[in-house]
Amino acid sequence: MKTTMPLFGFSAGIATAFAYLPHILFLSVIAVSQSKNIALFFLMFTVGARILGDWIFWSQMFPSRMDSRSGGKDWRLSIKNILLSNPNSIRATFDIIVDFGIDALLVFMALKASAPPVWIFLVFSACQAIGAPLNGMMIYVFSKKNIRLFSMVVTALAVFAALEINGVLPNSVHADMFGLSNIEKSLAVLLIIGAKCLFTGITVIGKTSIAEIIGKETISELVT
Repeated sequence: MKTTMPLFGFSAGIATAFAYLPHILFLSVIAVSQSKNIALFFLMFTVGARILGDWIFWSQMFPSRMDSRSGGKDWRLSIKNILLSNPNSIRATFDIIVDFGIDALLVFMALKASAPPVWIFLVFSACQAIGAPLNGMMIYVFSKKNIRLFSMVVTALAVFAALEINGVLPNSVHADMFGLSNIEKSLAVLLIIGAKCLFTGITVIGKTSIAEIIGKETISELVT
């Protein structure tokens, strides 16, 4: 049975953008007022915004779409088995965890480069809010496989460049490639964070893959 899945990728991106909006407004006010920057305070709210985006998608958007397709039958009963047994869902979960770790590394690199904390999290949040819906749509234009590969390449370049700018790696091949060695370290790492958040969609792809796997397998079980 061939099943047409809703645009889960776009929904995941919209949920992310919606969750970050209040945080972006808050950070913008702090940046304009030049209030004291407290990195830990901003970090907690940024992580909270990310969790809120996941909550909006998984507890509101995804269930409503699944309920409308299941004809009133309970599709939730088999989710646990699907998530733990399907290799694609396991890989998607791993991708999400690794992507979160890379984001944390880039934020740390920006702090090490003495970038203002409010600008670090403002750039991160704003670019996430813009990039998530765009990447959520792009996976239906260029396929998840192609966007995932592109995202992995961009992410690797971002990590190498950030490490080079902070002197963790001895050479500056990747930083020189994009002209980042010729500007202030803090600005260079902010640009790297912005590019990574705008042009990579690993987390959105991961959530989309998990949602589609659950959708296909549970719906097929209900109709058989």
